[in-house]
Amino acid sequence: MDYFYLLRFCATVAVCAAVYLLLARRLADAVHPMRLELARKGEALLASGGLRDADADYVRFCLDNAFNGMVAFLGVLLMPFLSAWILAGLCLPRMVFTTFPDPRVERRARGASAVDPITDLFCRSAFAANPMCGVIVVAQMGIVVAIGVLITGRLRSAKSLSRAVVDAESALHARLRFGERTA
Repeated sequence: MDYFYLLRFCATVAVCAAVYLLLARRLADAVHPMRLELARKGEALLASGGLRDADADYVRFCLDNAFNGMVAFLGVLLMPFLSAWILAGLCLPRMVFTTFPDPRVERRARGASAVDPITDLFCRSAFAANPMCGVIVVAQMGIVVAIGVLITGRLRSAKSLSRAVVDAESALHARLRFGERTA
């Protein structure tokens, strides 16, 4: 009798895995035009030469990891820490956080950044590469945005949070590549 339950459990796991893989494949097919747009826009931005070095590295990271499912998995792990940092920044006076300058502040003063469309397309592509972790990251963002609205009384964009996660992953990726960078 125990073998029947084990067999049924294995069959259920196999069917669920097959359905997940089929849905992931369909999602990858649906996101393919966005990935092509990401490649076109990213290459055009890099070819223009008008980006700062940090933004150029960010765009290269997005282009190199557009199909990487580990990005969404790392997002699941990094989101709680970055969320706590952002929420603490909303709650505490600004003087506490002046030791860590935020380069996005100057971009916000000038308006939308040239890499914002890259961030949107990259997040869609990375979440399609690992849909299960992508759903978890989106749920975490929703919770953080809801808490941020409760704390501040105004709606903060989730784009800054997704950009912070991708920035952190890009910095982590750059630190883990030993000896590849000359500068």
